[in-house]
Amino acid sequence: MGGGGGDTVRAVTKEDYARVRKDLREKLFQEALGQMSQQPEIANEGLFIVPDTFFIAQVEDETYDRFISEAADNVTLHMRIQVAAVAVSPADLDTVARDVLIDKVPEGFSLLSARAERGEVAEEGTGLRYEYYIVARGTAGAEIDEASVRKLVRGKRITEARQALLNTFQLKQNPTIKVEPAWLAAWLNRMPFVPMRIETTVVRN
Repeated sequence: MGGGGGDTVRAVTKEDYARVRKDLREKLFQEALGQMSQQPEIANEGLFIVPDTFFIAQVEDETYDRFISEAADNVTLHMRIQVAAVAVSPADLDTVARDVLIDKVPEGFSLLSARAERGEVAEEGTGLRYEYYIVARGTAGAEIDEASVRKLVRGKRITEARQALLNTFQLKQNPTIKVEPAWLAAWLNRMPFVPMRIETTVVRN
Protein backbone atom coordinates (compact mmCIF):
# COMPACT_ATOMS: atom_id res chain seq x y z
CA MET A 1 0.00 0.00 0.00
CA GLY A 2 1.38 3.39 -0.83
CA GLY A 3 0.49 7.04 -1.28
CA GLY A 4 -2.39 8.74 0.48
CA GLY A 5 -2.46 11.86 2.67
CA GLY A 6 -4.60 13.84 5.10
CA ASP A 7 -6.00 17.35 5.49
CA THR A 8 -7.47 19.05 8.56
CA VAL A 9 -10.58 21.11 7.87
CA ARG A 10 -12.84 23.24 10.08
CA ALA A 11 -16.42 22.15 10.58
CA VAL A 12 -19.54 23.72 12.10
CA THR A 13 -20.39 22.67 15.66
CA LYS A 14 -23.32 23.10 18.06
CA GLU A 15 -21.21 25.66 19.91
CA ASP A 16 -20.96 27.71 16.70
CA TYR A 17 -24.74 27.66 16.39
CA ALA A 18 -25.15 28.87 19.98
CA ARG A 19 -22.52 31.60 19.64
CA VAL A 20 -23.96 32.97 16.41
CA ARG A 21 -27.48 32.91 17.79
CA LYS A 22 -26.43 34.74 20.98
CA ASP A 23 -24.55 37.46 19.09
CA LEU A 24 -27.36 38.01 16.60
CA ARG A 25 -30.02 38.08 19.30
CA GLU A 26 -28.15 40.79 21.22
CA LYS A 27 -27.82 42.83 18.03
CA LEU A 28 -31.53 42.48 17.26
CA PHE A 29 -32.44 43.46 20.81
CA GLN A 30 -30.43 46.67 20.44
CA GLU A 31 -32.20 47.45 17.16
CA ALA A 32 -35.54 46.71 18.81
CA LEU A 33 -34.73 49.09 21.67
CA GLY A 34 -34.13 51.92 19.21
CA GLN A 35 -37.30 51.21 17.26
CA MET A 36 -39.49 50.80 20.34
CA SER A 37 -38.23 54.08 21.83
CA GLN A 38 -39.54 55.92 18.77
CA GLN A 39 -43.02 54.44 18.89
CA PRO A 40 -45.64 57.12 19.75
CA GLU A 41 -47.12 55.16 22.65
CA ILE A 42 -43.65 54.97 24.21
CA ALA A 43 -42.20 58.38 23.30
CA ASN A 44 -45.33 60.42 24.00
CA GLU A 45 -45.81 58.92 27.44
CA GLY A 46 -42.13 59.18 28.34
CA LEU A 47 -41.95 55.49 29.14
CA PHE A 48 -38.65 53.82 29.99
CA ILE A 49 -37.91 50.50 28.30
CA VAL A 50 -35.99 48.25 30.66
CA PRO A 51 -33.14 46.85 28.51
CA ASP A 52 -32.66 43.64 30.52
CA THR A 53 -36.30 42.64 30.07
CA PHE A 54 -36.16 41.97 26.33
CA PHE A 55 -37.28 38.52 25.33
CA ILE A 56 -38.25 36.72 22.13
CA ALA A 57 -42.02 36.57 21.92
CA GLN A 58 -42.08 34.61 18.69
CA VAL A 59 -39.52 33.19 16.26
CA GLU A 60 -40.74 33.63 12.69
CA ASP A 61 -37.60 32.42 10.96
CA GLU A 62 -34.28 30.96 12.10
CA THR A 63 -32.14 29.51 9.34
CA TYR A 64 -28.43 28.66 9.35
CA ASP A 65 -26.55 28.53 6.07
CA ARG A 66 -24.49 25.55 7.21
CA PHE A 67 -25.32 22.23 8.80
CA ILE A 68 -23.67 20.98 11.96
CA SER A 69 -20.50 19.01 11.07
CA GLU A 70 -20.41 20.60 7.60
CA ALA A 71 -16.91 21.71 6.59
CA ALA A 72 -16.87 25.52 6.64
CA ASP A 73 -14.89 28.42 8.08
CA ASN A 74 -17.97 30.49 8.92
CA VAL A 75 -21.65 30.02 9.64
CA THR A 76 -24.37 32.63 9.15
CA LEU A 77 -27.77 32.79 10.81
CA HIS A 78 -30.81 34.45 9.25
CA MET A 79 -33.33 35.28 11.99
CA ARG A 80 -36.66 37.08 12.05
CA ILE A 81 -38.26 37.41 15.46
CA GLN A 82 -40.89 39.31 17.40
CA VAL A 83 -39.38 41.01 20.44
CA ALA A 84 -41.13 42.23 23.58
CA ALA A 85 -39.93 44.12 26.64
CA VAL A 86 -41.18 45.78 29.80
CA ALA A 87 -41.79 49.54 29.70
CA VAL A 88 -42.38 51.51 32.89
CA SER A 89 -43.58 55.03 33.53
CA PRO A 90 -41.32 57.34 35.57
CA ALA A 91 -44.47 58.57 37.31
CA ASP A 92 -45.26 55.00 38.39
CA LEU A 93 -41.76 54.63 39.82
CA ASP A 94 -42.19 57.89 41.75
CA THR A 95 -45.48 56.57 43.12
CA VAL A 96 -43.75 53.42 44.31
CA ALA A 97 -41.00 55.52 45.88
CA ARG A 98 -43.56 57.68 47.70
CA ASP A 99 -45.40 54.62 49.03
CA VAL A 100 -42.13 53.22 50.39
CA LEU A 101 -40.81 56.46 51.86
CA ILE A 102 -44.01 57.60 53.53
CA ASP A 103 -43.61 54.89 56.17
CA LYS A 104 -40.08 56.12 56.90
CA VAL A 105 -41.06 59.72 57.67
CA PRO A 106 -40.55 60.61 61.36
CA GLU A 107 -43.53 61.61 63.47
CA GLY A 108 -44.35 65.28 63.11
CA PHE A 109 -43.00 65.41 59.56
CA SER A 110 -44.62 64.95 56.18
CA LEU A 111 -43.20 63.72 52.89
CA LEU A 112 -42.75 66.75 50.64
CA SER A 113 -41.34 65.06 47.55
CA ALA A 114 -40.27 61.63 46.35
CA ARG A 115 -38.45 60.42 43.30
CA ALA A 116 -37.11 57.12 42.07
CA GLU A 117 -33.84 56.34 40.34
CA ARG A 118 -33.88 53.40 37.98
CA GLY A 119 -31.87 50.38 38.99
CA GLU A 120 -31.24 46.97 37.47
CA VAL A 121 -33.40 43.95 36.92
CA ALA A 122 -32.89 41.67 39.89
CA GLU A 123 -34.08 38.50 38.28
CA GLU A 124 -35.08 37.80 34.71
CA GLY A 125 -38.60 36.53 34.35
CA THR A 126 -40.68 35.07 31.56
CA GLY A 127 -41.90 38.33 30.07
CA LEU A 128 -44.83 38.52 32.49
CA ARG A 129 -43.06 39.43 35.74
CA TYR A 130 -39.70 40.96 36.64
CA GLU A 131 -38.09 42.02 39.87
CA TYR A 132 -36.71 45.50 39.41
CA TYR A 133 -34.50 47.51 41.74
CA ILE A 134 -35.16 51.22 42.29
CA VAL A 135 -33.49 53.70 44.62
CA ALA A 136 -36.07 55.93 46.33
CA ARG A 137 -35.12 59.40 47.55
CA GLY A 138 -37.37 61.93 49.21
CA THR A 139 -37.54 65.13 51.23
CA ALA A 140 -39.45 65.41 54.48
CA GLY A 141 -40.50 68.59 56.25
CA ALA A 142 -42.20 69.50 59.49
CA GLU A 143 -45.98 69.29 59.37
CA ILE A 144 -47.33 72.84 59.55
CA ASP A 145 -51.06 73.42 59.46
CA GLU A 146 -51.70 77.02 58.45
CA ALA A 147 -54.97 77.16 60.38
CA SER A 148 -53.10 76.11 63.50
CA VAL A 149 -50.50 78.81 62.86
CA ARG A 150 -53.16 81.53 62.70
CA LYS A 151 -54.84 80.27 65.85
CA LEU A 152 -51.51 80.07 67.67
CA VAL A 153 -50.34 83.64 66.97
CA ARG A 154 -53.66 85.53 67.03
CA GLY A 155 -53.62 88.46 69.44
CA LYS A 156 -49.99 87.88 70.52
CA ARG A 157 -47.28 90.50 70.47
CA ILE A 158 -44.83 90.10 67.58
CA THR A 159 -42.01 88.73 69.76
CA GLU A 160 -44.41 86.37 71.55
CA ALA A 161 -45.86 85.12 68.26
CA ARG A 162 -42.41 84.44 66.85
CA GLN A 163 -41.33 82.53 69.94
CA ALA A 164 -44.56 80.53 69.94
CA LEU A 165 -43.92 79.43 66.38
CA LEU A 166 -40.35 78.39 67.22
CA ASN A 167 -41.51 76.42 70.24
CA THR A 168 -44.36 74.68 68.41
CA PHE A 169 -42.91 73.85 65.00
CA GLN A 170 -39.56 72.46 63.93
CA LEU A 171 -38.47 75.38 61.79
CA LYS A 172 -35.22 75.63 59.90
CA GLN A 173 -34.92 79.36 60.54
CA ASN A 174 -36.66 82.13 62.43
CA PRO A 175 -40.15 82.95 61.13
CA THR A 176 -40.77 86.32 59.53
CA ILE A 177 -43.76 88.28 60.80
CA LYS A 178 -44.88 91.39 58.98
CA VAL A 179 -47.75 93.60 60.12
CA GLU A 180 -49.29 95.99 57.63
CA PRO A 181 -49.78 98.87 57.35
CA ALA A 182 -46.47 99.94 58.90
CA TRP A 183 -48.06 102.57 61.15
CA LEU A 184 -50.26 99.92 62.69
CA ALA A 185 -47.25 97.76 63.51
CA ALA A 186 -45.52 100.70 65.20
CA TRP A 187 -48.60 101.60 67.21
CA LEU A 188 -50.09 98.19 68.02
CA ASN A 189 -47.12 95.78 67.79
CA ARG A 190 -49.33 92.71 68.01
CA MET A 191 -51.02 90.22 65.73
CA PRO A 192 -54.68 90.63 64.74
CA PHE A 193 -57.23 88.94 66.96
CA VAL A 194 -59.27 87.72 63.98
CA PRO A 195 -57.57 84.68 62.33
CA MET A 196 -59.05 85.58 58.93
CA ARG A 197 -56.91 88.72 58.93
CA ILE A 198 -53.73 86.68 59.31
CA GLU A 199 -52.09 85.42 56.10
CA THR A 200 -49.60 82.56 56.35
CA THR A 201 -47.00 81.32 53.90
CA VAL A 202 -44.93 78.17 54.47
CA VAL A 203 -41.63 78.20 52.57
CA ARG A 204 -39.99 74.84 51.93
CA ASN A 205 -36.29 74.72 51.01
